[in-house]
Amino acid sequence: MAIYGVSCDTVDANAAFHEKFAFSFPLLCDLDKSVTRAFDTCKPSKDGADPCASSARSAVVVDAAGNIVRRESPFDAREGPAALLAAL
Repeated sequence: MAIYGVSCDTVDANAAFHEKFAFSFPLLCDLDKSVTRAFDTCKPSKDGADPCASSARSAVVVDAAGNIVRRESPFDAREGPAALLAAL
C-alpha cells in the first residue's frame, strides 16, 4: 500500500507544504485537476463560478484493481495518514 498526497497547488507551494509538515509520502501536483475530478474531490470557488477551483482536502483509498474503496473528507493532513492506515 502506498500513500500519495495530491494538490492543485503549484510545485513550489506543494514543496513548501510538504516540507512544513515533513510528510513521509510524496505530494503530487495536479495542475490540470484531472486527478481531482477523477476522485470527485473538487472544491468550488467561493463565488461558485468555478465548480472545481481547487481540491478539497480528502483521502481516497484505491485498491489494486483501481476501485475507490474509501473516501474521507475533510481529511486532517497531520493526523489523518496514521489514523487512516490504522483503520485499514
